[in-house]
Amino acid sequence: MTNLEIFFCFLCFFSFINSTSLVNKEHKKEGPTDALLTSESLIFISTLNGTLYAVHQSTGEIIWSLKEDPVLKIPINTGRGGPIFLANPKDGSLYSFKLGQDGLKKLPFTIPDLVSISPCKSNDGLLYTGYKKDSWFSVDLLTGSKVHVLNMDGPQEICPSNTASTIFIGRTEYTIVMFDGQSRQISWNATFMDYSSHVAMDAEPSSSSNNDDDLDIHHFASSSSGHLVTMDTVSGRVKWSHQFDSPVVGIYSLNSEHVLVTRSFHTMGLETLAHLSSNTVGESTEWVDNPTLYIGKNSVSAYALPSYVDDSTVTISPKTFGRPLLEGPDLKIPSNHSEFLNKKANQEADRNKEEGAKTVFLIGHHEVPDLSTRSNVDRLAVKLIEHKSQQPIIVKHPDDLDPYSLTNGNASFAINQSNAFDMSHDHYGYLTIVTIFNAVIFSCFMTFFRRLIATFHLVSFKVLHTRHAHTKHTTRSHTHTLTPLIKTFDLFYPLIKIEKISYNKNEVLGQGCNGTFVYSRGMFEGRHVAVKRLLNGNVDVANREVALLKESDYHPNVIRYFCMEQDQQFNYIALELCPFTLHDVIEMGLSASCDLDLRDVLKQMLSGIAHLHSLNIVHRDVKPQNVLLSCPTPSTKYRAMISDFGLCKKLLPNKNSVSKTTGATGTDGWIAPEMFSTNPKTMTKAVDVFSCGCVIHYVLSMGVHPFGDAINRQANIMKTSFNFDSLTGEDRETAKNLIKSMIDQTPEKRPTISQTLKHPLFWSKYRQLSFFEEVSDRLEKKPDDDIYVIRLESNGMKVVHFDWTKKISSDFIADMRKFRTYKRHSVRDLLRVIRNKKHHYRDLSAELKESIGSIPDGYVSYFTSRFPLLLMHTYDAMEMLKDDQALAPFY
Repeated sequence: MTNLEIFFCFLCFFSFINSTSLVNKEHKKEGPTDALLTSESLIFISTLNGTLYAVHQSTGEIIWSLKEDPVLKIPINTGRGGPIFLANPKDGSLYSFKLGQDGLKKLPFTIPDLVSISPCKSNDGLLYTGYKKDSWFSVDLLTGSKVHVLNMDGPQEICPSNTASTIFIGRTEYTIVMFDGQSRQISWNATFMDYSSHVAMDAEPSSSSNNDDDLDIHHFASSSSGHLVTMDTVSGRVKWSHQFDSPVVGIYSLNSEHVLVTRSFHTMGLETLAHLSSNTVGESTEWVDNPTLYIGKNSVSAYALPSYVDDSTVTISPKTFGRPLLEGPDLKIPSNHSEFLNKKANQEADRNKEEGAKTVFLIGHHEVPDLSTRSNVDRLAVKLIEHKSQQPIIVKHPDDLDPYSLTNGNASFAINQSNAFDMSHDHYGYLTIVTIFNAVIFSCFMTFFRRLIATFHLVSFKVLHTRHAHTKHTTRSHTHTLTPLIKTFDLFYPLIKIEKISYNKNEVLGQGCNGTFVYSRGMFEGRHVAVKRLLNGNVDVANREVALLKESDYHPNVIRYFCMEQDQQFNYIALELCPFTLHDVIEMGLSASCDLDLRDVLKQMLSGIAHLHSLNIVHRDVKPQNVLLSCPTPSTKYRAMISDFGLCKKLLPNKNSVSKTTGATGTDGWIAPEMFSTNPKTMTKAVDVFSCGCVIHYVLSMGVHPFGDAINRQANIMKTSFNFDSLTGEDRETAKNLIKSMIDQTPEKRPTISQTLKHPLFWSKYRQLSFFEEVSDRLEKKPDDDIYVIRLESNGMKVVHFDWTKKISSDFIADMRKFRTYKRHSVRDLLRVIRNKKHHYRDLSAELKESIGSIPDGYVSYFTSRFPLLLMHTYDAMEMLKDDQALAPFY
């Protein structure tokens, strides 16, 4: 045991003794203490009426509530002749209803979509205009009192508070107004409110320290009332439940930075929710769920909320619903029943007009409507919006209704109102909590120091060992490529100070062309920084680089800029100091010792490039040496950042390319082939996509470039001579699919950086399992000649190896055949097995559970390792359903 570990063990023991003394002093006190109320213990529940509740996630106790404007405000249009528009209060998606042939339809856009592209016009002459209004308000975490409001009008102090428990919550208001193009009158308007979640491309269970999306806890909400049930899916019991003022439309938690993170929950019919919480769920082998669209109404608007119901709930047909009728003889429907239904619907519409009926739709569960065939709105404005990264990204989890274990539960709807603990009776439990807390703190500190020691080892390696043989990268057109030059230095060498920046010129971190140096031991206002020194002759380059850094460095995956100073000879730029690059990690084999998730590092790299592209900035020199890794902190892991903006180019507004005034720009071996073209306007954002594809292969293969060694690399790029043999592992086919598309010779065929971030290569096992389930549910009742089934089964023999039962264990097959039969050559049936056995995982034997692994990681790997083509084959086959409500989040 090291001296450091002995010290922390002593610290934990001392804390334990202090906690014992504290309990003895407080032994006679009663009731819970506010000290135990932390951000990790709360979840935040948003309701349709606009109230935000802070709820203790373990007991369901409401700590405080904050009343805001309703989430949805849509007047019910009772005018004759026009459709009625309804909105989903979860995400602002729109539905239209008109008696007659149209019926109930889902529109192919949402309220935020309409606002983002307004002003716009639809093909039927409707004009849309809208605006988006953002605001922040600070709330006392303990009391729920609103302290400040920050918006475009400036800060407003509501309730002065100096407490350290203040949190900031962002809210966005989308307002859309629809005008009749002929009458110039307002025909419809709507306002949709949404809380800003943590900016992340893919919120997974690991994104929050108190996340309940780990398949142990699920939230279920009623679509018609404010009833919310939280269930422990391991035991099948209700953990707590509560009746809120109106239907729940959002559940959030706070991450370590006190930023809202979206939590998944499932919406159901009230009767189905009661059924789920009763013992009858555990009595059936399988619980059938049917998707519906619930249409309801509150005091300010009607709304449409997708929800699930069981077979006992009556649903309303989208086209034929009218007034409820008493039971009678069955209606005989002629063979041309489509015309009959339309005629009957038109008769119902005429009767409503004659009687002056005001209620033109029924509140209740409707069958899921088809997607409207109306053309999307066309832009009137010239300026197109390609990315929306400047507005908060609201991460929505796909509904995954069936928890894998909801059986044998003893449940009730009673709310657990017990106190967190009673000091007079449970002081020994409190001692246990304190001891565990100290152990966790000790573990966190040890993990942090191990990472820090690994960093120090790397820095020492750079300091004490000079690289006598390092790769020389040929650069073109004044490339500012930094090639490592590690030099032994004197710790007592005096610092050189230029205004606010000081540096030690003997501590060289890297060197580029045209006299550019980067020094590692710089200081700026008491902060350790890296100092980049450029000759005064390159002042235009320095000013351009600083301007681009100022514009883009507020993103966590872009290097941070601090200051620029100048003397008679040089310009000095102070930048965020990072201990090593992605190239160092791969070449020195540091990923294991530094506890690095390389796939997460690549995702962060792409996020940084995506941010630059959203600002119309093309980097033009993406390579492992220009991806820096920051030092870890006790609460965060390593952070990847894009650096070296010397070759960046800013595209003009509404322009997708820029004229090349010189030859190919960048570093040999990482330059896209079109950069050598004679066409003067071939430089687009796609050049960065090509370079990123090469970096992804380099990292996943642990140092192998897809186009070979450094000497022949650029020549192989021009000949499209690549090799993927170095990619291994169960995700090799997924990686090949992405990389091959990114290094395509034709720039127009490459995906955008934003599209690469959605690729299955970056999905967690949890997301992969959710995707397999959604596809299986979508195709469950489709006939074999259905176009989507045919597409899935096309070339399926390569996926399942002609008989997928030969790839899985005999014990698994025996258990599988107890309940139903499957087609051994069918991809759809393989997905069905994955879904069904996940739902009944608790019923499997202990030996079989150990064989296939735990959910989700081990369970998914069991199948993807045996069928490496399954994920990409299913993803490509279902791309034609990318606008489907259930599958849209995956595309």
